[in-house]
Amino acid sequence: MRKEIFALAILGIIACLGGCRNFEEKETLHTARLEVYEADGTTLINTVEDEEAVARFEAGGWGQEDGISSDVDPAGKDLEGREPLFMIAAMKEPAALINNGKMEKTFTITVYEGTDVVKMMVMPQIVENIGLSEELLTFYFEVPEEDMEFFLSLAGN
Repeated sequence: MRKEIFALAILGIIACLGGCRNFEEKETLHTARLEVYEADGTTLINTVEDEEAVARFEAGGWGQEDGISSDVDPAGKDLEGREPLFMIAAMKEPAALINNGKMEKTFTITVYEGTDVVKMMVMPQIVENIGLSEELLTFYFEVPEEDMEFFLSLAGN
């Protein structure tokens, strides 16, 4: 009887520690590469794996409160009539550990012609166990001129 209780306790500890380890791995992994697509999101234009470029992109704080301008319409009306130029997809590593080596797209930034306002869309699978509509996962914000130039350089423009 004692052996059974001891074995169950050990299994419980292993399961708990295994779950904690996976959580820590997910939290510490970062953007591994950027993929730049034509505006329709289907044709790949460029893949950026340069560590400095990816780190600069990641350091930009896209979607964090200090990057959001209060002058931008939260519904994206500032972009009405504007043509999208291209889309940048941030690819993260956690799925590479879990999904047979496939990286996971975490969010996209769409750059539009003639404006410094961009659209950021968080992928629904990133917000686990909560069904959120596309509207709630889409954000609009202004980026500084130097960041817009950086985006254009990623697309080869």
